Amino acid sequence: MATVYLDLYIMENFCVDYALLHIVGSVMQLGKNRKRLLGAALIGAAGAALPVVLPVGSEVLTQLLWCAVGMVMVRAAFCLPDIRLLFHTFFVLVIVSFLLQGIVEWLGRHSSFPAPILFFAGYAVLDGVRRFCVCQKRKRETIFPVEILYRDQRIRASALLDTGNELRDPLTGLPVMIGEYGAFSRYLPDGYKRLFERFCESGTADYQAMSDNGWSDIRWISYKTIGHQPAMMMGVICDRVQVRTGQKTADCGKAVLAFAAQPFSGKEGYTVILQNNMVH
Repeated sequence: MATVYLDLYIMENFCVDYALLHIVGSVMQLGKNRKRLLGAALIGAAGAALPVVLPVGSEVLTQLLWCAVGMVMVRAAFCLPDIRLLFHTFFVLVIVSFLLQGIVEWLGRHSSFPAPILFFAGYAVLDGVRRFCVCQKRKRETIFPVEILYRDQRIRASALLDTGNELRDPLTGLPVMIGEYGAFSRYLPDGYKRLFERFCESGTADYQAMSDNGWSDIRWISYKTIGHQPAMMMGVICDRVQVRTGQKTADCGKAVLAFAAQPFSGKEGYTVILQNNMVH
Protein backbone atom coordinates (compact mmCIF):
# COMPACT_ATOMS: atom_id res chain seq x y z
CA MET A 1 0.00 0.00 0.00
CA ALA A 2 1.39 3.39 -1.01
CA THR A 3 2.34 5.86 1.75
CA VAL A 4 0.75 9.31 1.47
CA TYR A 5 2.44 12.22 3.21
CA LEU A 6 -0.51 14.43 4.06
CA ASP A 7 1.46 17.67 4.38
CA LEU A 8 3.06 17.25 0.95
CA TYR A 9 -0.24 16.16 -0.53
CA ILE A 10 -2.00 19.28 0.77
CA MET A 11 0.82 21.57 -0.38
CA GLU A 12 0.82 19.99 -3.85
CA ASN A 13 -2.94 20.42 -4.22
CA PHE A 14 -2.73 23.97 -2.89
CA CYS A 15 -0.21 24.94 -5.60
CA VAL A 16 -2.17 23.18 -8.33
CA ASP A 17 -5.49 24.76 -7.29
CA TYR A 18 -3.97 28.24 -7.16
CA ALA A 19 -2.52 27.83 -10.65
CA LEU A 20 -5.82 26.51 -12.02
CA LEU A 21 -7.83 29.35 -10.50
CA HIS A 22 -5.36 31.90 -11.86
CA ILE A 23 -5.76 30.56 -15.39
CA VAL A 24 -9.56 30.29 -15.08
CA GLY A 25 -9.78 33.89 -13.89
CA SER A 26 -7.79 35.04 -16.90
CA VAL A 27 -9.80 32.96 -19.37
CA MET A 28 -13.14 34.17 -17.93
CA GLN A 29 -11.83 37.74 -17.55
CA LEU A 30 -12.82 37.83 -13.89
CA GLY A 31 -11.29 40.11 -11.30
CA LYS A 32 -8.45 38.30 -9.57
CA ASN A 33 -7.84 39.07 -5.90
CA ARG A 34 -4.73 37.30 -4.63
CA LYS A 35 -6.08 36.80 -1.11
CA ARG A 36 -9.27 35.27 -2.47
CA LEU A 37 -7.32 32.98 -4.79
CA LEU A 38 -5.10 31.82 -1.94
CA GLY A 39 -8.12 31.20 0.29
CA ALA A 40 -9.93 29.29 -2.46
CA ALA A 41 -6.82 27.22 -3.17
CA LEU A 42 -6.61 26.37 0.54
CA ILE A 43 -10.25 25.23 0.44
CA GLY A 44 -9.43 23.04 -2.55
CA ALA A 45 -6.40 21.53 -0.84
CA ALA A 46 -8.43 20.77 2.29
CA GLY A 47 -11.19 19.23 0.18
CA ALA A 48 -8.67 17.05 -1.66
CA ALA A 49 -7.33 15.80 1.69
CA LEU A 50 -10.76 14.76 3.01
CA PRO A 51 -11.00 11.44 1.10
CA VAL A 52 -7.49 10.62 2.34
CA VAL A 53 -8.27 11.33 6.00
CA LEU A 54 -11.86 10.06 5.89
CA PRO A 55 -12.24 7.53 3.02
CA VAL A 56 -15.78 7.59 1.67
CA GLY A 57 -15.46 4.15 0.10
CA SER A 58 -17.15 5.10 -3.17
CA GLU A 59 -15.72 6.57 -6.36
CA VAL A 60 -19.04 8.27 -7.10
CA LEU A 61 -19.11 10.00 -3.72
CA THR A 62 -15.49 11.04 -4.18
CA GLN A 63 -16.29 12.68 -7.54
CA LEU A 64 -19.35 14.41 -6.08
CA LEU A 65 -17.19 15.71 -3.24
CA TRP A 66 -14.66 16.98 -5.78
CA CYS A 67 -17.43 18.81 -7.69
CA ALA A 68 -18.79 20.36 -4.49
CA VAL A 69 -15.32 21.52 -3.43
CA GLY A 70 -14.72 22.90 -6.93
CA MET A 71 -17.92 24.95 -6.80
CA VAL A 72 -16.98 26.33 -3.38
CA MET A 73 -13.49 27.16 -4.70
CA VAL A 74 -14.88 29.08 -7.66
CA ARG A 75 -17.39 30.94 -5.48
CA ALA A 76 -14.71 31.86 -2.95
CA ALA A 77 -12.13 32.89 -5.55
CA PHE A 78 -14.29 35.15 -7.71
CA CYS A 79 -17.33 36.00 -5.54
CA LEU A 80 -19.76 35.24 -8.35
CA PRO A 81 -23.35 36.36 -7.63
CA ASP A 82 -24.91 34.81 -10.73
CA ILE A 83 -25.56 31.05 -10.58
CA ARG A 84 -25.18 30.60 -14.35
CA LEU A 85 -21.81 32.33 -14.34
CA LEU A 86 -20.82 30.17 -11.35
CA PHE A 87 -21.57 26.94 -13.25
CA HIS A 88 -19.91 28.30 -16.40
CA THR A 89 -16.74 29.14 -14.47
CA PHE A 90 -16.76 25.73 -12.77
CA PHE A 91 -17.04 24.07 -16.19
CA VAL A 92 -13.99 26.04 -17.38
CA LEU A 93 -12.16 24.92 -14.23
CA VAL A 94 -12.90 21.28 -15.11
CA ILE A 95 -11.69 21.72 -18.69
CA VAL A 96 -8.49 23.48 -17.60
CA SER A 97 -7.85 20.75 -14.99
CA PHE A 98 -8.11 18.00 -17.62
CA LEU A 99 -5.88 19.93 -20.02
CA LEU A 100 -3.21 20.51 -17.39
CA GLN A 101 -3.35 16.86 -16.30
CA GLY A 102 -2.99 15.70 -19.90
CA ILE A 103 0.00 17.98 -20.53
CA VAL A 104 1.75 16.85 -17.34
CA GLU A 105 1.15 13.15 -18.11
CA TRP A 106 2.47 13.58 -21.66
CA LEU A 107 5.59 15.33 -20.36
CA GLY A 108 6.02 12.60 -17.76
CA ARG A 109 6.00 9.87 -20.40
CA HIS A 110 8.64 11.66 -22.48
CA SER A 111 10.97 12.85 -19.73
CA SER A 112 12.40 11.84 -16.37
CA PHE A 113 11.90 15.13 -14.53
CA PRO A 114 10.34 15.11 -11.05
CA ALA A 115 6.64 15.89 -10.63
CA PRO A 116 7.03 19.56 -9.49
CA ILE A 117 9.05 20.45 -12.58
CA LEU A 118 6.54 18.65 -14.79
CA PHE A 119 3.71 20.57 -13.18
CA PHE A 120 5.32 23.98 -13.68
CA ALA A 121 6.23 23.04 -17.25
CA GLY A 122 2.62 22.03 -17.90
CA TYR A 123 1.40 25.26 -16.32
CA ALA A 124 3.79 27.27 -18.50
CA VAL A 125 2.52 25.52 -21.65
CA LEU A 126 -1.12 26.05 -20.72
CA ASP A 127 -0.57 29.68 -19.74
CA GLY A 128 1.30 30.27 -22.99
CA VAL A 129 -1.65 28.92 -24.96
CA ARG A 130 -3.98 31.16 -22.94
CA ARG A 131 -1.88 34.24 -23.62
CA PHE A 132 -1.73 33.44 -27.33
CA CYS A 133 -5.54 33.01 -27.50
CA VAL A 134 -6.10 36.27 -25.62
CA CYS A 135 -3.71 38.07 -27.95
CA GLN A 136 -5.43 36.68 -31.04
CA LYS A 137 -8.84 37.61 -29.63
CA ARG A 138 -7.72 41.17 -29.00
CA LYS A 139 -6.35 41.38 -32.52
CA ARG A 140 -9.65 40.18 -33.98
CA GLU A 141 -11.54 42.76 -31.91
CA THR A 142 -9.32 45.76 -32.70
CA ILE A 143 -7.41 45.06 -35.93
CA PHE A 144 -9.30 44.78 -39.20
CA PRO A 145 -8.41 44.39 -42.87
CA VAL A 146 -9.25 47.50 -44.89
CA GLU A 147 -9.41 48.33 -48.56
CA ILE A 148 -8.80 51.94 -49.60
CA LEU A 149 -9.67 53.23 -53.06
CA TYR A 150 -7.48 56.19 -53.97
CA ARG A 151 -7.06 57.52 -57.51
CA ASP A 152 -8.16 54.20 -59.06
CA GLN A 153 -5.70 52.31 -56.84
CA ARG A 154 -6.97 49.61 -54.48
CA ILE A 155 -4.81 49.61 -51.36
CA ARG A 156 -5.15 46.77 -48.85
CA ALA A 157 -3.83 47.14 -45.33
CA SER A 158 -4.42 46.19 -41.69
CA ALA A 159 -6.00 48.84 -39.50
CA LEU A 160 -6.28 49.38 -35.76
CA LEU A 161 -9.56 50.69 -34.38
CA ASP A 162 -8.65 53.53 -32.03
CA THR A 163 -11.65 54.44 -29.87
CA GLY A 164 -9.88 57.67 -28.92
CA ASN A 165 -9.52 58.88 -32.50
CA GLU A 166 -12.37 61.32 -33.12
CA LEU A 167 -10.59 63.35 -35.80
CA ARG A 168 -12.60 64.84 -38.66
CA ASP A 169 -11.70 67.14 -41.50
CA PRO A 170 -13.03 70.57 -40.46
CA LEU A 171 -13.92 71.51 -44.06
CA THR A 172 -15.72 68.38 -45.25
CA GLY A 173 -16.58 66.64 -41.98
CA LEU A 174 -15.04 63.41 -43.27
CA PRO A 175 -13.56 60.97 -40.72
CA VAL A 176 -9.78 60.98 -40.53
CA MET A 177 -7.66 57.82 -40.57
CA ILE A 178 -3.96 57.94 -39.80
CA GLY A 179 -1.54 55.97 -41.97
CA GLU A 180 2.19 55.36 -41.94
CA TYR A 181 3.70 57.54 -44.66
CA GLY A 182 6.29 54.88 -45.48
CA ALA A 183 3.56 52.35 -46.26
CA PHE A 184 1.51 54.66 -48.52
CA SER A 185 4.04 56.99 -50.15
CA ARG A 186 4.31 54.82 -53.27
CA TYR A 187 0.63 55.46 -54.02
CA LEU A 188 1.02 59.27 -53.95
CA PRO A 189 1.89 61.53 -56.89
CA ASP A 190 5.47 62.81 -56.87
CA GLY A 191 4.33 66.36 -56.17
CA TYR A 192 2.47 65.21 -53.05
CA LYS A 193 5.61 63.44 -51.84
CA ARG A 194 7.70 66.58 -52.22
CA LEU A 195 5.01 68.61 -50.45
CA PHE A 196 4.98 66.18 -47.53
CA GLU A 197 8.79 66.13 -47.29
CA ARG A 198 8.94 69.95 -47.25
CA PHE A 199 6.24 69.98 -44.58
CA CYS A 200 8.25 67.56 -42.42
CA GLU A 201 11.37 69.72 -42.81
CA SER A 202 9.81 73.14 -42.22
CA GLY A 203 6.71 72.30 -40.17
CA THR A 204 4.56 74.61 -42.33
CA ALA A 205 2.06 73.84 -45.08
CA ASP A 206 2.85 75.15 -48.58
CA TYR A 207 -0.60 76.42 -49.53
CA GLN A 208 0.85 78.30 -52.52
CA ALA A 209 2.06 75.06 -54.15
CA MET A 210 -1.34 73.50 -53.56
CA SER A 211 -3.08 76.43 -55.18
CA ASP A 212 -0.72 76.61 -58.17
CA ASN A 213 -1.06 72.87 -58.91
CA GLY A 214 -4.76 72.50 -58.13
CA TRP A 215 -4.24 69.88 -55.44
CA SER A 216 -7.75 70.13 -54.03
CA ASP A 217 -7.85 66.69 -52.43
CA ILE A 218 -5.08 67.50 -49.93
CA ARG A 219 -6.21 68.25 -46.37
CA TRP A 220 -4.36 69.63 -43.35
CA ILE A 221 -5.59 68.06 -40.13
CA SER A 222 -4.86 69.69 -36.81
CA TYR A 223 -4.56 67.46 -33.75
CA LYS A 224 -3.26 67.50 -30.19
CA THR A 225 -1.87 64.69 -28.05
CA ILE A 226 -1.47 64.66 -24.28
CA GLY A 227 1.65 66.52 -23.20
CA HIS A 228 2.35 68.01 -26.63
CA GLN A 229 1.56 71.21 -28.47
CA PRO A 230 -1.08 71.23 -31.24
CA ALA A 231 0.30 70.07 -34.59
CA MET A 232 -0.84 69.27 -38.13
CA MET A 233 -0.80 66.27 -40.42
CA MET A 234 -1.02 66.24 -44.21
CA GLY A 235 -3.72 64.00 -45.61
CA VAL A 236 -5.54 63.13 -48.81
CA ILE A 237 -9.19 62.39 -49.50
CA CYS A 238 -9.72 58.72 -50.35
CA ASP A 239 -12.55 57.88 -52.75
CA ARG A 240 -13.78 54.93 -50.70
CA VAL A 241 -12.87 52.94 -47.59
CA GLN A 242 -14.16 49.48 -46.71
CA VAL A 243 -13.50 47.78 -43.38
CA ARG A 244 -13.89 44.02 -42.98
CA THR A 245 -15.38 43.12 -39.59
CA GLY A 246 -15.86 39.38 -39.20
CA GLN A 247 -18.29 38.23 -41.88
CA LYS A 248 -19.45 41.77 -42.71
CA THR A 249 -17.92 44.64 -44.66
CA ALA A 250 -18.53 48.20 -43.51
CA ASP A 251 -18.60 50.69 -46.41
CA CYS A 252 -17.36 53.96 -44.92
CA GLY A 253 -17.54 55.97 -48.13
CA LYS A 254 -15.03 58.79 -48.43
CA ALA A 255 -12.48 59.44 -45.68
CA VAL A 256 -9.28 61.39 -45.18
CA LEU A 257 -6.03 59.46 -44.84
CA ALA A 258 -3.59 61.59 -42.85
CA PHE A 259 0.08 60.63 -42.80
CA ALA A 260 2.35 60.04 -39.82
CA ALA A 261 6.03 60.43 -40.61
CA GLN A 262 7.12 57.80 -38.07
CA PRO A 263 6.00 54.12 -38.01
CA PHE A 264 3.65 53.33 -35.14
CA SER A 265 2.53 49.71 -35.53
CA GLY A 266 5.40 47.79 -33.94
CA LYS A 267 4.85 44.01 -33.82
CA GLU A 268 1.09 44.24 -34.45
CA GLY A 269 1.62 44.87 -38.16
CA TYR A 270 -1.10 47.46 -38.80
CA THR A 271 -0.33 50.56 -40.89
CA VAL A 272 -3.62 52.46 -40.44
CA ILE A 273 -5.39 53.83 -37.36
CA LEU A 274 -9.13 54.04 -37.97
CA GLN A 275 -11.39 56.77 -36.70
CA ASN A 276 -13.68 55.51 -33.94
CA ASN A 277 -16.95 55.79 -35.89
CA MET A 278 -15.73 54.06 -39.05
CA VAL A 279 -16.51 50.53 -37.78
CA HIS A 280 -19.82 51.17 -36.03
